[in-house]
Amino acid sequence: MRNEKKTVQNFYDSYGWEKNAAGDFNDTSDFVDTRPVMEAYSHRFAQRMEKIIPPSGDIFMDAGCGPQVYDAYRKFSKNYRHRLCADIAFAPLPLAKEALGNHAICAQIDVTQIPFADEAVDCILCAHVLYHVPADEQAKAIRELYRILKPGGRLIIIYSWPRSFMDRLGIHLNPRVILPKIPGMRWLWRTFFRKRVLGTDEAGDSGEQVNSSPMHPPLYFNPHPYSWFKHTFQDDPFTLQFRCCQAVGLPFSNAFVPNHWTGKLLLRFIAFLEDCFPRTMARLGTYPFIIIDK
Repeated sequence: MRNEKKTVQNFYDSYGWEKNAAGDFNDTSDFVDTRPVMEAYSHRFAQRMEKIIPPSGDIFMDAGCGPQVYDAYRKFSKNYRHRLCADIAFAPLPLAKEALGNHAICAQIDVTQIPFADEAVDCILCAHVLYHVPADEQAKAIRELYRILKPGGRLIIIYSWPRSFMDRLGIHLNPRVILPKIPGMRWLWRTFFRKRVLGTDEAGDSGEQVNSSPMHPPLYFNPHPYSWFKHTFQDDPFTLQFRCCQAVGLPFSNAFVPNHWTGKLLLRFIAFLEDCFPRTMARLGTYPFIIIDK
């Protein structure tokens, strides 16, 4: 096994799917903004998934399954006979089996070398996995997933752009960094972004920066830009469709989304743009859907 893959496997077996003192998985704590202000926005992800997943079938494959802790996530395969939970790490598989019971079939696999027959599954979800595959094997992984997909089936990939427009806004225009340095603008920083004393509102700290510089084992991460997809698969027998999954990633939410009504209002506006302009926001945002039909 290549070193990049060993790094990913080790991260999730020894750290990612272990729980921290707060009872959260380390992977969630390090990479997901779980503040209350994000709940309604995150719920839209599940709604979008339900719209693009084929309604029923025999086998729903979850490539990079994780521990299946979210109810909304488990419901994606409710009308399928089995959910094939596959992961390069072993740690999440017993957790997925416990969560799904007899509905789950679990297998430890490498998505670049899938040990299944051609046209074996009806639908494949590959969420936040492909960019952890070695950069020069990501095309091979997509073709392997397409190979095992039945005619009429659908492959849904959730990807992450390298330094998306939304991420760059969060990194370079972070008001937590800029506003305190501008004379006369400190009041705006204090009002909307400064960390409040615990207990001053219902949610506790309203402007805290979340997931700041997490200390964790190395995790290989190498996403390709949009241009790579358009060039690499131009001669393949399938077409890639790009739709917005979630435009907001951690750099943007850390910078611009305070944990109170102003944050909720901003997220509602962004969600409105995602719904009205799904292709454009797929290019500008952090997380696109890449949809391949067979």
